Amino acid sequence: MNIFRRWQRSWAWRCFPWTGARLKLGTGLLVPLRAKGDLRIITEIFIERDYAPQLEAVGELRTVVDLGCNTGAFTLFLHDWLRRAGRPDPAAMLLVDADPALVEATRATLAENRLDRCRVESGVIGPRGGTVDFFVRRDTAASSMFGGRGRRLRLASLDLEARLAAAVPGVIDLVKADVEGGEEFLLTDWLPALSRARWLLVEWHHFKTPWATARAQWEAAGWQVRSERTTDMGYLHALLANTRLAPR
Repeated sequence: MNIFRRWQRSWAWRCFPWTGARLKLGTGLLVPLRAKGDLRIITEIFIERDYAPQLEAVGELRTVVDLGCNTGAFTLFLHDWLRRAGRPDPAAMLLVDADPALVEATRATLAENRLDRCRVESGVIGPRGGTVDFFVRRDTAASSMFGGRGRRLRLASLDLEARLAAAVPGVIDLVKADVEGGEEFLLTDWLPALSRARWLLVEWHHFKTPWATARAQWEAAGWQVRSERTTDMGYLHALLANTRLAPR
């Protein structure tokens, strides 16, 4: 990691021609580098491998939902990880992001990699039937509901229950949620939508509800925390098992 931190402070970082750059994974999948902010995402997912321990614990991954897909890096990592292990690609995968520009960029990335079992849609996780403000920043990893700088989008909440029913019928093996402030609405408004998921991998921000409080609420709702770890950015990644669906 030190070499990447030194690079970020160098003139090479400022002058690197980001547009059109690609990182080629061992399985041949191509990860786009559209802007400098993408390198932070790629470092966390592909170099630090933040999600690998949780994926090891999950087991079968035939149906997957990626809420807050950003540039699609998690989806590319998941396919690369499965292929390296000699396991099949997911049979169905739904990706959702609040930023329409990222949705189009992710569609292009998936098409370039011929991941035609994946669908990408626009949507924000908010209160059922309500609206939220989402702030889009040049560094897309910093876009969120938390306000401050960025272009403000006033968005209607995605009907998550209806979307999942239409796109991924039956049991969902994994829901990954990195929704930049919308994670609390999963707990308060969308538990019925998650009832068909065996596992939930959520990034929790501490700005509103502390994780200790949220953890107790998740467990009271029938979810068991199997692992939790704090990232270098100070957020928490938690893997939860749905106790009503015996993990396969």
